[in-house]
Amino acid sequence: MTNDRIDNDMRIELTSQTVTLIAAGIAAIASLISLILNSSLIIHRERKQQLWQFNLQRITQLEELAGHIAELFGGYPAFEKLQQEAPQLLLQLELAAGHFRRHKILNQAIRDFHNAASRAFVARRDSQDDRDDKRDLEETFARLLKACDEVIEA
Repeated sequence: MTNDRIDNDMRIELTSQTVTLIAAGIAAIASLISLILNSSLIIHRERKQQLWQFNLQRITQLEELAGHIAELFGGYPAFEKLQQEAPQLLLQLELAAGHFRRHKILNQAIRDFHNAASRAFVARRDSQDDRDDKRDLEETFARLLKACDEVIEA
């Protein structure tokens, strides 16, 4: 009877040791999986944040460019200054439309603003009454800023 009891105790100890080892193995595997998932989630979140910061920087540059164009084309600078700066500024605006092609509302707002700026430039160059063109330039500028805000808030 004593031998049977010792044999049972050994089985119980062996079984509890085995269970302890299995539990420790499962905990280690779960810990590794958790570390891997956390790492990939952190990397994904950091990439998204970098992309967002990059887009925010581009939107800020677009707003600055559009503001400069609105002031230059909508104001009363010497025509020589306007004629000298206009081609480069309009080209930058065209490039910006390409950068924001995935944001349809902003892309269209850039195109509309570019069109209004071009018409204001031509009216000034041809010595036409440019008050309507300047008003249109201000309206499209306001729509461009609104579209920028919508992209930022999205």
